[in-house]
Amino acid sequence: MPSTELHAGYLPERFPPPTQFAAITDVTAIPYLSQQSREMYRDFLELPFPRAFVIDNMGTAVSESGGLDPLGRAMAICHTRKGQCGVYAVDDRVVWKPFPVAGQQPPGDKCPQTAMDRGEAQHSDRCLLQSRPWVMR
Repeated sequence: MPSTELHAGYLPERFPPPTQFAAITDVTAIPYLSQQSREMYRDFLELPFPRAFVIDNMGTAVSESGGLDPLGRAMAICHTRKGQCGVYAVDDRVVWKPFPVAGQQPPGDKCPQTAMDRGEAQHSDRCLLQSRPWVMR
């Protein structure tokens, strides 16, 4: 059967694995958010799958639902703003991992050896970007 290699940039963002940070319905557990963004999260919980909720450390959020890549769209919108972006929830799962503190690498989180060898992992943020593409600056 003929096939064509697909450029990875055309594929949707993979959803990060779930964490035990909070229950999906616990609006008060979400860090950084303004009251308006908390209301947006309540609305997010009513949206159909696939869906993604992205937050930044400035108190704002982005909610996307439907289509091929809601996570990619949400991250792209978040990156147009100032602040650090991270995925809080996808579909019916909380996937939040707290933003790393500048200059600190979270315990047990190691940079991929190949990146270290190439000198690309100059600090923990770059390291996390390579191991977790859903956590972006």
